[in-house]
Amino acid sequence: MTTIIDLSLLHPDESARLRYEIATLPLDFRVGGDGEGDVLALSGRGDWADVAATAISRGRVSVMVIDPGYVDPDSVLDLARLADQLSATVVLVESFAGDPSVVGAGSDLLPDAPLAVSARMLVGDRTDLRTALFETTRTLRVLGVDVEATTSLSTPGAELAIAAWRGARVTMIAADAPLGALEIQLTGADRETSIRVWPADTARPAEIVSATAAGGSLAPGLYETAYRVALRNLPLAAAGGSALVRLAEDLRTVQGATV
Repeated sequence: MTTIIDLSLLHPDESARLRYEIATLPLDFRVGGDGEGDVLALSGRGDWADVAATAISRGRVSVMVIDPGYVDPDSVLDLARLADQLSATVVLVESFAGDPSVVGAGSDLLPDAPLAVSARMLVGDRTDLRTALFETTRTLRVLGVDVEATTSLSTPGAELAIAAWRGARVTMIAADAPLGALEIQLTGADRETSIRVWPADTARPAEIVSATAAGGSLAPGLYETAYRVALRNLPLAAAGGSALVRLAEDLRTVQGATV
């Protein structure tokens, strides 16, 4: 059975990326006309949670959110409750936290108990500081590092440091440039791991290097984007709002950061 995906609510660049991925799975998916589709794909920019809630209220039963950005956590919890009530499916497609290399990073690559954590991202004209911190927080969670609190953000054009997990420093640099790679350093007693995750539109696999006293190792590159993984897993996606509740928790953590 071919699933029809409605791309009418995506920005042109997002639509182009998703069309490319859909074309690699021609027996499973096709792009519908305006308003036509079993699944609605919508942009994670702006008030995406309210847009998704409106779509579900009007009868959509499956929604894909492409790169969900920072929004009010309460709006996401409202969406989660609605998804539970109507048994709707909301799939979160995250370029950084959903990168297959990051998701698949095992204990052979990561420190058993990181003693220090740092992260760095270029913040450009397609994002803002709070969204960048949110994406960093989400990615660290996938890697087993739960960010507990944030303090303050600086204005664009200045480097900032945010106190996070157990004294870790989450560092980002504001620059007049497109969104750059997310770089994470995990240091433990047994090993040090460096991770670099690229935006999905670069088509570059994440780079994970782990070093111990015995030597270093480079994880194999997985040449598949988070978008394609989300499409392949779409038939298995669970209805309800449990994933949205976890997302809201991370949004709440970032909400405490002042700009």
